[in-house]
Amino acid sequence: MSHLLLINHRSANAEQTVFAAELEKFRPYQQRLAATVSHQEMTLEEVSRIWKALKNGRGKTWVKKAEALEKRRVNLMGRFIQARETWVQVREGVTYARSTPTT
Repeated sequence: MSHLLLINHRSANAEQTVFAAELEKFRPYQQRLAATVSHQEMTLEEVSRIWKALKNGRGKTWVKKAEALEKRRVNLMGRFIQARETWVQVREGVTYARSTPTT
């Protein structure tokens, strides 16, 4: 677009006209993005509404079970991470012990 502005820099209203024409090329994309954002917002509102209904209504026990399972999963992953870190430390210690000459 800058090359078009440089070419038409001597015309009186050419800058605004060229800029408006170039900007018009992107209007379908702007409209599509606006529609996508609108659909995403509606979907998020619907998901939030359903989640609140589950937490407050008949799905309350299901939500509690799901949250408990998630908590257990996070706890288990933490234990796996800790076990791996311990294994790495032991392996490094064994490697160090093997490489150190005994006197």
